[in-house]
Amino acid sequence: MTRTGWRTWLAFAAGITAPPAVAAALVPLRATIDNANVALVLAAVVVAVAMTGSRGAVLAAAASATVWFDFFHTRPYESFTVNDHDDVVTALVLLAVGVLVARCLGACGAQAERSPLTIKNYRSDLDAFAAWFENTNGEPMEPTKVTPTDLRRFKRWLVEQQRLKPSSVNRKLATLK
Repeated sequence: MTRTGWRTWLAFAAGITAPPAVAAALVPLRATIDNANVALVLAAVVVAVAMTGSRGAVLAAAASATVWFDFFHTRPYESFTVNDHDDVVTALVLLAVGVLVARCLGACGAQAERSPLTIKNYRSDLDAFAAWFENTNGEPMEPTKVTPTDLRRFKRWLVEQQRLKPSSVNRKLATLK
């Protein structure tokens, strides 16, 4: 199995197993913690799974978190029945958060889904900008030091000095966003 295949498989496994583990660990606190707070903790688990970059794993985590929230933290306990309207709403919101996180992950194009050539090109563009920044400003490039004026000057340099086509200039600038 490839490295990416293993990474995806492990992310999916985390998405399935982390929510029930956390939900079960919170059972002793049922008398002292409100269900909305349990749902927030489980939402944090879903977001943590999102850090793997796998939308499928996030959707699995959202579904798993919702199911195990219901099983462990809604009455009657340890069943898949919900008697309280507020618990139904909380479970649905938990599921919706997971779906939205997965959608956002897809919209931003998680780095794990980028081809090795794309990542190589991004690195090359960033290195070129850093070298230009240091030559122009006399100090190493740090993201907090980059201004809109620097970006305009870099664009002008790409067009006038490097004589790049507009599509190449735009790609290099998109890398810096």
